[in-house]
Amino acid sequence: MFIFFAIAFPLIELWFLIVFGASIGAFATVLWVVFSMLVGIAMMRSAGFLAFHRMMSAPPLQGDDSAVTLFESVLVFIGGLALIVPGFISDAFGFICLFSPTRTMMARFATRSARVHSSINAFSVRAPSSWQRPPQSRDDGKTIEGSWSEDNKNDDR
Repeated sequence: MFIFFAIAFPLIELWFLIVFGASIGAFATVLWVVFSMLVGIAMMRSAGFLAFHRMMSAPPLQGDDSAVTLFESVLVFIGGLALIVPGFISDAFGFICLFSPTRTMMARFATRSARVHSSINAFSVRAPSSWQRPPQSRDDGKTIEGSWSEDNKNDDR
């Protein structure tokens, strides 16, 4: 999967840029790339503010609603990042992330799948032994509470 994104995806993006550039013209292609980059930068800048504003202005939400709201802000950031990458495929994905109905649908799907995934793995994961508490000593009634001090025998009082 990493090889696809590292090698094949940029080549496919370049091929689409060349094909669309030949059909709509070089100037229009460059204008589109610059426009999408500026929109992406604006969306990435507003994503953090949008998340903070939604969380602070909305009443406290329960469970899935707050996760969906948070994930929608993450999708705005991802959409902005995809718009910065030059190419038509990444721009299409970026605009899908920015379009409110598809963003909400993707956020709900992601939170549902994360909830199912976490509930499946919740019982199969054990904490490492270094995280466990050391065994507690038993109080068998022989504990005497008090304070102590160090006695110096070399003290010349």
